[in-house]
Amino acid sequence: MATPGGWTMAPLEVILMSPALAAPPGADTRMTTNGHDQVWYLVTAITCVAIPGLFLIARIYTKLGIVKMLESADYFIFLAYPLLVVEVVVGYYMVKWGGGVHQWQITVSQLFDFLYWGNAGEVIYSPAIFLVKMAILFQYLRLFAPSRSLNKFMYYGAWSTIVACFCFYTVQMFWTLFYCKPRETIWNKALEFAGNGKCQDHGRIVISQGFFSIISDVVILLLPVHSLWQLQVPLGRKIEITLLFSTGLLAIAAAAMRIFFTVKISPKIFEADVSYYGLFIGLWSEAEVALGFIVACALSLPRLIQAKRKNISRAMSYVVSPFSTMRSVAGTLHSRSRSRSESQSHGSKSISNNNSRTSQHFNSHRRIYEGPEPKVLQGIIEVVKKPEHYEREFEIGDGASSNYSEGSGLQNRSLESKRLSSIDDERERDVVVLRDFDFDLERNGERRESMMISAISPRS
Repeated sequence: MATPGGWTMAPLEVILMSPALAAPPGADTRMTTNGHDQVWYLVTAITCVAIPGLFLIARIYTKLGIVKMLESADYFIFLAYPLLVVEVVVGYYMVKWGGGVHQWQITVSQLFDFLYWGNAGEVIYSPAIFLVKMAILFQYLRLFAPSRSLNKFMYYGAWSTIVACFCFYTVQMFWTLFYCKPRETIWNKALEFAGNGKCQDHGRIVISQGFFSIISDVVILLLPVHSLWQLQVPLGRKIEITLLFSTGLLAIAAAAMRIFFTVKISPKIFEADVSYYGLFIGLWSEAEVALGFIVACALSLPRLIQAKRKNISRAMSYVVSPFSTMRSVAGTLHSRSRSRSESQSHGSKSISNNNSRTSQHFNSHRRIYEGPEPKVLQGIIEVVKKPEHYEREFEIGDGASSNYSEGSGLQNRSLESKRLSSIDDERERDVVVLRDFDFDLERNGERRESMMISAISPRS
């Protein structure tokens, strides 16, 4: 006599060591509990524990360090997070016994262990998601409807959702516990084939959970919108809070994915790839609880941001500062390049007029200098007389530096030249000051001394 999995009647030990499903043509039939799709469990486990944990820490700090008090929603949150962690641990044991591996690659015994831990995850899901939704709804009541007379729409809407969630998830928890009789038949399908056990359709349980989760999530998402847009707050603030609530859309998507993978599982356990698709049902369940948990904790973030606005701004300035500095330096270099090219263009037009005047100007000056070599002074004069043939770099006393280039003349900023010229040449005189040049030029190990050059032109 053949079983639905393609077995023939044989001793129990032989059946338990047989493949849990007949392999399709061309499939990999190597027996293993390891598969490449199991990496998604690792990603989900880390994400669903770490990120909600950070939001939980932020909420605890806000409530104890800033507000200095807890509310009823906090206790729901404190109970929900351990259940989320336990659900992730249960997922580990599902992976250990072949979750994410095709059913024809694991034995019947391994499938029974997988089903055992899968049922444990289903039982934990109901109270976990219930506590998360209670945390959100009780915060709605505190924020928008502290009394029935203030906001009847929110008051009755939130309490109706609370009652509906309590009734549904309580029934679901006991349904997942006892949908087979005896309960061991949930995972030990040998009892069912032997006629010693009977189970209800498991697919109905998961699909009904998914649809109720979607409906309740939509209600929870829309409840505050009506109350929020009636508040006398700026439009930008309303949009920010609405976006915060809209995170619940991700939880709706997770519930929809649970339904999607559940539909792929046939009512008969040995006619569907339960070990493979069952893991993804569990992962999307964890994601749904984690996303709802983040929304519940995030409702306290505006208070934290308000209290720490200055610190957050300072921290963000430290992060952005290097990039701002780079942009500033790049802009400065670009502007200097433009000004230099413009100066060169302008200087080339007037250099012929300036050369003769500059030569007379310096020849008539009183020159005061220090140092063993007067050629340094001569070099400066030559640069001014014939800038098109020289490009030299001098260091100013304060540490800055700049270049003489063609056409720069006395307009070069490195000389800090100040030309005080009057429109009326008969009344004023030109003054050129070359001050505090430090020539730190190393030549044959000898250091040249500082030299100050002052040149004052007489009245023209």
